[in-house]
Amino acid sequence: MKLHSVSLLFILITACSCVSTSDLNRGFLIPSADELTEIEFSTTKDLIFLEAKVNGVSGIFVFDNGASISAVNPDFAIRANIKPGKKSKITDANNNQKSLKESTADTVIIGGHKFIKTGFYILDTKKFLPCDTIDGIIGASIINKANWEIDFIRKKMRISSRVFENPGYKMSISFSSNNSSFTTISIMDQLIKCKIDLGSSRNVKLRKEKYYSLFLNAEAEKRVGIVSRSVTGLGNIDTIYRISDLVDITHGQTKLPVQASVQLFSRMKYAGYIGIDFFNDYLLTINSNTKEYILSENKNHQNLPQKEKSFGIVVYPVKDHWLVIQLNPNQKRLKGIEVMDKVVAIDNIPFSDFGGFCEFEDYWQKKKENEESILISLEQRHLEIPFEKQTSIILN
Repeated sequence: MKLHSVSLLFILITACSCVSTSDLNRGFLIPSADELTEIEFSTTKDLIFLEAKVNGVSGIFVFDNGASISAVNPDFAIRANIKPGKKSKITDANNNQKSLKESTADTVIIGGHKFIKTGFYILDTKKFLPCDTIDGIIGASIINKANWEIDFIRKKMRISSRVFENPGYKMSISFSSNNSSFTTISIMDQLIKCKIDLGSSRNVKLRKEKYYSLFLNAEAEKRVGIVSRSVTGLGNIDTIYRISDLVDITHGQTKLPVQASVQLFSRMKYAGYIGIDFFNDYLLTINSNTKEYILSENKNHQNLPQKEKSFGIVVYPVKDHWLVIQLNPNQKRLKGIEVMDKVVAIDNIPFSDFGGFCEFEDYWQKKKENEESILISLEQRHLEIPFEKQTSIILN
């Protein structure tokens, strides 16, 4: 589930960038007898979904090193005999704090590799992935104990306790006390320390207050409203800018072959974030043992323009109402609409007829795929909105 710039939703998927006073890095790895194993994975909304056994019970999990430790849904915790323990404070992707019950799983098996006595939060994943059936998250406290090779084209992942010797562009990383992975990139000769977050579907996200000046006179699409959702639910109202042109990224003295899509956000905990969209044009190697990523180039990749079509507006249920939670204020057809305006129907269909948010999301997705207009009915007006390229502004 994401609130994507070209879909109904435009939501950041980072389950929980967690900070806690507990032992976040507890546990250890027992490698598979085969040492190097391979598993299949699927991608949904750009995120990696894989199968793992927790205390002998199979489930589907999001692969997310943006989460300090792993997590399970309450119903899966019961099935896997994970008993909730003390509460720990976490800081989620929206930089909001929340208390979650924490526990320890005896074993987690992924591709034959056993992760022993690792930590788990118990949380409701429906808060940030309401339309996807998952059982939890494989977080950084597990990911950082092994080495991973991720082939996004073949949808295959290889796992080993030994370092992968792959050719490619090497990115040095560091681990923080809360298991977060960091690297330093350069944009327009400006060094930026970024958290690597494979649970975020975005590409490169920068703190607006610090890096806005880098993009003066650049073309950008402006969005106002709620642009993220995490373990605490919907995020805060923000104004973000999506830079229209792709941006060169340098690591050390090396310019990487794939350019990045950059967005400017407020209220970010760290100066920059690199999401999974940045890596999925490479064969990605995560060598946790040597603290490096290797980006092996996909020869078929092209840096394509990113002017995408959109409705320019996001509608979402908040409490008992459906509200406009985000829009492009420069899109002429949306003039007069405000964030948090109440929406009563879409295409003359009351929301009660959709049977829930997921059915509504499917309806919106089909309209988008067919590039059909939608009719949004507010309390005082009706508005036909085409699926079209969005109006941009010049940053000044």
